[in-house]
Amino acid sequence: MTLLNLKSYLIALTVLVCTALTSVGYGQGFSGFNGRNHPELDWLAAETQHFVVVYPDHLAGIEFEVGSIAEESYRVLEQNLGVSFDRKIRVYVSDEDEIANGFAMDVGNGHTNIWVHVNDIAETWTGREKWLRKVIAHELAHIFHYRTVRSRWRPFDRLAGNALPRFWTEGLAQYQTERWDTFRGERWLRTAVLDDRLSYNDGRSIWNGHLLYAVGNSQVRYFAEQYGDSTLSTMLTVRRPIFFGLAKVHDFEHAFKVATGDSYSEFRDDWRRHINIQYNTLASTMENVDSLGQELVHLPGQYVYDIRYDKGSDEFIASLLESIERPVNRLVATNRLNSHSRILEEGSIGPQVSVAGDRTAFSMRNRGSAGSIVNDVFVTRHNSVEPEKLTTDRRASFPDLSSDQSMVAFVATDAGTANIVVRNLESESERRLTTFQGDHQIGRLRWSPDDRSIAFSSFDTVGDRTIEIVDVENGEHLRLTDGRFDDRGPVWSPDGRRVAFTSLRDGVPNVFIANVRTGTIRRVTNVVTGTAVHDWIVTTKPDSTTVERLVVVSARSKSSDVVNLVDPSRTPHVTHREQSAELWRWTERRPPNVVPEQIPIDQDVIVDRLRYNSLSNLTHTFSLASPYYNSGTDWGLFGMTAWMEPLGKHLIFATGGLSIPSFSASSFLSLSYVNRQFRPTVQTSLYHLPTSVRPYGNTVIEERATGTTLSAFLPIDRFAKPYSSSTAFARFRFMSVEPVNPESIPVFENLLPPESGSQVDLRLGVVTRKLLPYRHNLVHPLDGHGVRLRGTIGVRNSDIDKPFVIGDIAAYKILRAPGMSRFMLYGRIQAQEGTALAQNYMGLSRYDELRISSPNLFEITFSDVERVRGYRSFVVGNRLAFATAEYRVPVAPSLQTRILGVLSFGKTTASLFADGAIVFTDQDFAGRDARLGAGIELKNALTIGNAITFMHALGAAWPQDDFSVGKYEIYYRIRTSLPF
Repeated sequence: MTLLNLKSYLIALTVLVCTALTSVGYGQGFSGFNGRNHPELDWLAAETQHFVVVYPDHLAGIEFEVGSIAEESYRVLEQNLGVSFDRKIRVYVSDEDEIANGFAMDVGNGHTNIWVHVNDIAETWTGREKWLRKVIAHELAHIFHYRTVRSRWRPFDRLAGNALPRFWTEGLAQYQTERWDTFRGERWLRTAVLDDRLSYNDGRSIWNGHLLYAVGNSQVRYFAEQYGDSTLSTMLTVRRPIFFGLAKVHDFEHAFKVATGDSYSEFRDDWRRHINIQYNTLASTMENVDSLGQELVHLPGQYVYDIRYDKGSDEFIASLLESIERPVNRLVATNRLNSHSRILEEGSIGPQVSVAGDRTAFSMRNRGSAGSIVNDVFVTRHNSVEPEKLTTDRRASFPDLSSDQSMVAFVATDAGTANIVVRNLESESERRLTTFQGDHQIGRLRWSPDDRSIAFSSFDTVGDRTIEIVDVENGEHLRLTDGRFDDRGPVWSPDGRRVAFTSLRDGVPNVFIANVRTGTIRRVTNVVTGTAVHDWIVTTKPDSTTVERLVVVSARSKSSDVVNLVDPSRTPHVTHREQSAELWRWTERRPPNVVPEQIPIDQDVIVDRLRYNSLSNLTHTFSLASPYYNSGTDWGLFGMTAWMEPLGKHLIFATGGLSIPSFSASSFLSLSYVNRQFRPTVQTSLYHLPTSVRPYGNTVIEERATGTTLSAFLPIDRFAKPYSSSTAFARFRFMSVEPVNPESIPVFENLLPPESGSQVDLRLGVVTRKLLPYRHNLVHPLDGHGVRLRGTIGVRNSDIDKPFVIGDIAAYKILRAPGMSRFMLYGRIQAQEGTALAQNYMGLSRYDELRISSPNLFEITFSDVERVRGYRSFVVGNRLAFATAEYRVPVAPSLQTRILGVLSFGKTTASLFADGAIVFTDQDFAGRDARLGAGIELKNALTIGNAITFMHALGAAWPQDDFSVGKYEIYYRIRTSLPF
């Protein structure tokens, strides 16, 4: 029996490709980010001349603004890039989550998904453009770029060429639609240049994603300045012949050379020399971080989002990120004198914290109604175990406690309009303090020391970013800054006469102080890489005198932040040195035609309306066909195809092989359909495989298999906690199997021969897991636990009078150990009544199951039988108790090895382990088989082609009955680091 024939490889390829396409499919639509289907939304569609705007009915009216911005962007991009579309582009908008993001897909004619009505842009974005104007134009620039470089051989655009290097794609979109600004340009590029770490792939910074945008943005502008916009457009049309000239594709570096006469590497070196001179010249005229003075107590985090001083406990309360390797958001309290820290909360904590007395207020993203991801306000007391949730489904953020602890002010967003709400913590009554309307956002806010006023960051409907003050009693407003610059993050002086704030007028943040009465503004810092103010405190010097200090956060490098105490009366270092305007000319470069910052709404832009039909929007994504030859009696055509709907409501994957000589015996098919129209995700699979393999006893058998599976997954949000998930699942399965060449299969004691027959079963279960983020979770998770309960009932060969029932309980826990080492404990108990197909026996296997991480909530397994390492034989029973204990120690962050430019070896750990199991039948406990094995294992992260990463392991194990040198087992296996 030859198992490793071409047909086996094609079927294995089918499984791997379907897994990869499932990953892409589950990332479609808004639900790909939030993991929820939102069947409660009723989607509508409105057509303009060039677009179909798709939106939920409760957003009715937004189609006019979206359509107006899209049409004006289309006009400009068509002129600049010289490309048009023969079909309408779909634009999907939703406010189901508070996510300031959008993405474009090069699928079909191209489409984009955009989240709207988000307040975060007041804090996390820069520039005068309002959100819809910025994001729609940017994503459409991507779609125009995709169309410009697309060939007729679309699968080969990426396989045979590098058509869309991401940094250039993002840079082109920013150049075509935005000005050079701080958030996705100046700040990150300047810091990286002065840090001499321009790589955005070095894994050293949480801001590397922003740096990628900044590098691309800078290079495209510099390119346009050096070669001109016509060369930029020409470059996008260049094609490289492939397959002996039978086809042509766009390749970035080839096109660069043809269009400019220079190689991209020569251009990159010239650009790098230019920006090094530019920013180092600038640095000689400004301050560095070291000039700010006293560095604050060490905080247990690599990046600091906000920090406040609690005079009562002499602690600094900070919202921070532990590290780039372990990106856990935490709220921590750190003692100023001894640096002792305690964790108050973990999760997606907002950028502002507040402390008054024994209370700390903060916002955090959590699951709202229908599983939406929204911000709500929480308050925790210093000795409390669980924080109190003050708001529910309010899209509430930036909380600040009054000095007397009686009130909390926060920003609440409704339909894209932000206003300040004041809540009495005793009576729980609320009142809206501001009455903004329209597209208005609010950032950080702060009570005055006398609790009579609130200063806040405002991002108004015309794009002004200002500091304003509102009177708490009468609601009167004072605009403290005039809107010429991007000013944000107000902090009151202890006497309430001045307000310190952060301004981006240098291209990076720096600190200024405004006199509330006179309006005069004075600069406090002039740091070349930027610094932001977070608090204004009174502290005691060693001689017992008190002084005022500003608490500021700066980037020590692109890899970490530093907190300093700064004298508010200091005079910053400013060197008046003439700089060449030529050095900075590229930052002002704009394309020939510019998308306006403000686009008026055209009430006549909509030309037609209709209800959205998800099935009719099913879009072809990928297809591939190829001849195959397995033998003289088995050859034909192999193919695969994928279809997806942009909201992710429908996903279809199909692969198969048509055997010409042996159609019925050798053809195979796998068809999978995913439906996300309802709250549970439903997946249906049909398959017919003339050859499949599975472990059986002490060998591997080959089977013909036909069947169908209907699965459903329902997230459980009721008990949602940060970094945790709970899911209920169900699976109905019909399978029919027939062993190939059964006469050649060995006969094993206590194991029935594999049978031809069918099995129908229903499995119900629930799984709950917690896993904190860590770069190397695939190989060496640091914190986590999980529990899984499953029950299965079924019949074999349609014998409904003799059903079988299986109960299955499994759990794991990761325990802390010295340093970065960890203990991992795993246990599983199974019991079965009745008889399933012989192939689906319960017990222990000689072989490891192949377990690969899957995007659809659970792992993919090709058997469901445990193994005690060190033993090379199987055990059969209907009762099983299994346990594993491992002590895992990291060995190397990366093996720094790459084979053939395709295989790379990453994080490696060493494990000491012990496996134990007892297998018996309910009628013969005395005849139980007990096993104990121990050994050592090396685990490693293996990446194939920068696309697929999985864990593989090499180990040596000994059975407990013979730990002699000669009876060890050397094994290799592919598994996830966690059992489920």
